[in-house]
Amino acid sequence: ILLQAPTIEQLALHLTQLRQDEATPWPTLVPIQATGDLPPFFCVPGSGGNVLYLHALARCLGPQQPFYGLQAVGLDGVTPPFVTMEAIAAHNIAAIKQIQPHGPYRLGGHSFGGKVAFAMAQQLLQAGEEVTHLLLFDAAAPIPTPKAAASGQDDVWWLVGLAAAFGELLGQQTQLSAVEVRELDSDEQLHAFQHELERLNLLPAGSDLRQARGLVQLFKSNQRMHYAPSTVL
Repeated sequence: ILLQAPTIEQLALHLTQLRQDEATPWPTLVPIQATGDLPPFFCVPGSGGNVLYLHALARCLGPQQPFYGLQAVGLDGVTPPFVTMEAIAAHNIAAIKQIQPHGPYRLGGHSFGGKVAFAMAQQLLQAGEEVTHLLLFDAAAPIPTPKAAASGQDDVWWLVGLAAAFGELLGQQTQLSAVEVRELDSDEQLHAFQHELERLNLLPAGSDLRQARGLVQLFKSNQRMHYAPSTVL
């Protein structure tokens, strides 16, 4: 919505038309820049799953380059996230085919999204489609990776670690203490994490707890995901 209604007037009009008694599913395909004469570029974000930060990249590519972000399923805190790379890739392919039914395709991905884009390219090639561009930035090599160790990674570990990672990106030090969080029950722990994101200005004050829950669930699922491409085309 922020990308489709970038002015205060447009955003206000859009919000007045929303019916708050209806749950609107979060879309996978987000048009960050829908205009332009070039073939569209589809980009997958990192483990956080949010595509808003790709806005600057889309602008750098110029007004003739249509640019679509692929928002992660599960970010809404309602829909369960996918647990395999293959499932994410298949879902994203179905989404991009709404805009471009057939290739040649231009794909890209940042960090974790680089592996997703690689898996998408493999599935498209196996289906007989053409992929002319596969751009991976700040991404690990798409090679077989071991399953993440589950020992020692309880909910507190994820909450404090994720808050610290966000703080580092913003040049701030997290105030979420593992010792203090462990003294809380599960709901209070999530509230403490949400308040920390609000302090870092990553969530608005008083936001729905589902956003914080969705972010944690999605990040945990992505980080624990085992990916071993059987065949590289």
